[in-house]
Amino acid sequence: MLKDNAIWMGVGAEPDNKPVSLLLDQANRHGLIAGASGTGKTVTLKVMAEGFSKAGVPVFMADVKGDITGMCSPGVDSEDMQERIKCFGIEGFTYEGCPVRLWDMLGGQGIPVRITISDMGPRSSRACSSSPRSRRACSTSSSASRTTRTSCS
Repeated sequence: MLKDNAIWMGVGAEPDNKPVSLLLDQANRHGLIAGASGTGKTVTLKVMAEGFSKAGVPVFMADVKGDITGMCSPGVDSEDMQERIKCFGIEGFTYEGCPVRLWDMLGGQGIPVRITISDMGPRSSRACSSSPRSRRACSTSSSASRTTRTSCS
């Protein structure tokens, strides 16, 4: 949750229960989120990503297990959520989705991560053969079976 130019992460330990926030101007530092299974690592990442998104900062997250993709849809109200909202003293809470672009290693259900020169279209293929600099980068090689192929690097 973004509040006062900071991402609200939670509350500290008793007796103070002070709010714990990540200041946006301090967020360009290195960080590590570690812990045993079920300790809230994924939720912490989701809270941070949501806060950055609301602040207009692009976020790239690798979601190998599919735990994070649900951020594109607003959450669903439940008794447990109402209890947490009350426990943390959050006022005016609303369920909102975040803008999401899914990238897919196989290219079947999202933006393909792997791309070839031919995938970029005819304009890119022509660039490989038209400029002198590109021609140097393009090489023709011959394999042992005398088959000729052209690769662009």
